[in-house]
Amino acid sequence: MSRTPSSHNAQHGEAQALFWLSMLRIEQQRYDDAESGFQRALATYRSLGDLAGEAQCLRGMGLCLQHQGHTDQAKVILLRALDLVAQPRPTILEGSIRSSLEALPASSSGG
Repeated sequence: MSRTPSSHNAQHGEAQALFWLSMLRIEQQRYDDAESGFQRALATYRSLGDLAGEAQCLRGMGLCLQHQGHTDQAKVILLRALDLVAQPRPTILEGSIRSSLEALPASSSGG
Protein backbone atom coordinates (compact mmCIF):
# COMPACT_ATOMS: atom_id res chain seq x y z
CA MET A 1 0.00 0.00 0.00
CA SER A 2 1.55 3.31 -1.04
CA ARG A 3 0.94 6.57 0.74
CA THR A 4 -0.44 9.57 -1.04
CA PRO A 5 1.38 12.86 -0.47
CA SER A 6 -1.60 14.20 1.50
CA SER A 7 -1.63 11.10 3.73
CA HIS A 8 2.12 11.45 4.33
CA ASN A 9 1.70 15.15 5.16
CA ALA A 10 -1.19 14.42 7.53
CA GLN A 11 0.81 11.77 9.38
CA HIS A 12 3.83 14.05 9.57
CA GLY A 13 1.68 16.89 10.90
CA GLU A 14 0.14 14.62 13.52
CA ALA A 15 3.59 13.44 14.63
CA GLN A 16 4.80 17.05 14.91
CA ALA A 17 1.75 17.99 16.97
CA LEU A 18 2.32 15.02 19.29
CA PHE A 19 5.98 15.94 19.66
CA TRP A 20 5.28 19.56 20.63
CA LEU A 21 2.42 18.57 22.93
CA SER A 22 4.79 16.15 24.65
CA MET A 23 7.40 18.89 25.06
CA LEU A 24 4.68 20.97 26.74
CA ARG A 25 3.83 18.01 29.00
CA ILE A 26 7.45 17.97 30.20
CA GLU A 27 7.13 21.63 31.16
CA GLN A 28 3.92 20.74 33.01
CA GLN A 29 5.74 17.87 34.78
CA ARG A 30 3.28 15.40 33.24
CA TYR A 31 6.01 12.92 32.38
CA ASP A 32 3.84 9.85 31.73
CA ASP A 33 1.77 11.84 29.22
CA ALA A 34 4.94 13.21 27.63
CA GLU A 35 6.48 9.76 27.26
CA SER A 36 3.30 8.35 25.75
CA GLY A 37 3.13 11.18 23.22
CA PHE A 38 6.79 10.82 22.28
CA GLN A 39 6.30 7.07 21.78
CA ARG A 40 3.32 7.64 19.47
CA ALA A 41 5.14 10.34 17.48
CA LEU A 42 8.25 8.15 17.28
CA ALA A 43 6.25 5.26 15.81
CA THR A 44 4.79 7.59 13.17
CA TYR A 45 8.15 9.10 12.26
CA ARG A 46 9.63 5.60 11.94
CA SER A 47 6.80 4.50 9.66
CA LEU A 48 7.50 7.57 7.50
CA GLY A 49 11.25 6.96 7.47
CA ASP A 50 11.89 10.38 9.01
CA LEU A 51 15.22 10.09 10.87
CA ALA A 52 15.19 13.70 12.06
CA GLY A 53 11.71 13.19 13.51
CA GLU A 54 12.86 10.02 15.23
CA ALA A 55 15.85 11.85 16.70
CA GLN A 56 13.62 14.70 17.91
CA CYS A 57 11.37 12.24 19.72
CA LEU A 58 14.29 10.39 21.25
CA ARG A 59 15.71 13.69 22.45
CA GLY A 60 12.34 14.52 24.00
CA MET A 61 12.25 11.14 25.71
CA GLY A 62 15.77 11.73 26.99
CA LEU A 63 14.78 15.11 28.41
CA CYS A 64 11.74 13.52 30.03
CA LEU A 65 13.93 10.89 31.69
CA GLN A 66 16.43 13.55 32.77
CA HIS A 67 13.71 15.59 34.47
CA GLN A 68 12.69 12.46 36.39
CA GLY A 69 16.27 11.88 37.57
CA HIS A 70 16.96 8.88 35.30
CA THR A 71 20.25 10.25 34.01
CA ASP A 72 21.75 6.96 32.82
CA GLN A 73 18.65 6.05 30.80
CA ALA A 74 18.49 9.58 29.41
CA LYS A 75 22.09 9.32 28.22
CA VAL A 76 21.42 6.04 26.39
CA ILE A 77 18.38 7.52 24.61
CA LEU A 78 20.19 10.76 23.73
CA LEU A 79 23.12 8.83 22.29
CA ARG A 80 20.68 6.84 20.12
CA ALA A 81 19.23 10.13 18.91
CA LEU A 82 22.70 11.46 18.15
CA ASP A 83 23.54 8.34 16.14
CA LEU A 84 20.54 9.01 13.90
CA VAL A 85 21.53 12.56 12.98
CA ALA A 86 25.32 12.76 13.26
CA GLN A 87 26.74 14.37 10.12
CA PRO A 88 30.24 15.44 9.02
CA ARG A 89 29.07 19.03 9.58
CA PRO A 90 26.82 19.27 12.66
CA THR A 91 23.17 20.16 12.16
CA ILE A 92 21.01 22.26 14.47
CA LEU A 93 19.26 19.12 15.75
CA GLU A 94 22.60 17.42 16.40
CA GLY A 95 23.71 20.49 18.35
CA SER A 96 20.51 20.39 20.43
CA ILE A 97 21.05 16.73 21.26
CA ARG A 98 24.70 17.35 22.17
CA SER A 99 23.58 20.22 24.45
CA SER A 100 21.10 17.90 26.15
CA LEU A 101 23.84 15.33 26.71
CA GLU A 102 26.18 17.96 28.15
CA ALA A 103 23.46 19.09 30.58
CA LEU A 104 23.22 15.63 32.15
CA PRO A 105 24.81 15.15 35.57
CA ALA A 106 27.88 12.88 35.57
CA SER A 107 26.06 9.83 37.00
CA SER A 108 22.72 8.80 38.41
CA SER A 109 21.41 6.36 40.94
CA GLY A 110 17.86 6.79 39.58
CA GLY A 111 18.70 5.20 36.19
